[in-house]
Amino acid sequence: MSDHKNTVYTIPEFDQKTPEIEGKGLRSLLVITEADSYDTNEEITLKKLVSAIKFDFDNDIYFIKISKNELFSVSNLPLKYNEMIVFGLLPEQIGLNIEYRMYEILPFEHIRIMMSDSIRQMNAIPQNKQQLWVKLQEMFLK
Repeated sequence: MSDHKNTVYTIPEFDQKTPEIEGKGLRSLLVITEADSYDTNEEITLKKLVSAIKFDFDNDIYFIKISKNELFSVSNLPLKYNEMIVFGLLPEQIGLNIEYRMYEILPFEHIRIMMSDSIRQMNAIPQNKQQLWVKLQEMFLK
C-alpha cells in the first residue's frame, strides 16, 4: 500500500500578471510585440504600419509589449478585440495552442489573428515586410 493515501499536496498558484495595455482600442485591433527587441526604430516602423492601414496608434489599437520569458495568455485580457497581430512571439507564448503560418490571416469564430516575425527582423528582411503589408491590406483595406 502507498503511504500517500491520505497525503494532501498543495498545488502552487500560477501567478500571471496582466501586462500593461496601451491605447484605447476604439477599432478593436490588438497588437502584441516582443519587448526585448522593441526600441525607437521598431516603434517608428509600427506606427507607420498602423497609420498605413488608416488606424490611429493611440486611439484605435490596444498595444502590448511582452518579454520572451513572460507568462501571458490573451484569453485573460480584459479587452474586446476583433483583430490581433503578433510580432516576434510564438502562439504558445501568448497562451494560444494553434497551428499557424507566418503572415497568414487565421480566422477564428470571433477574431482574426496574424503572426509575424519581430519588427526588428522584418526591418532587416524587406521581403517579410512586403508579405506583411500585403496581408495588412487584405485584413484592413479591402
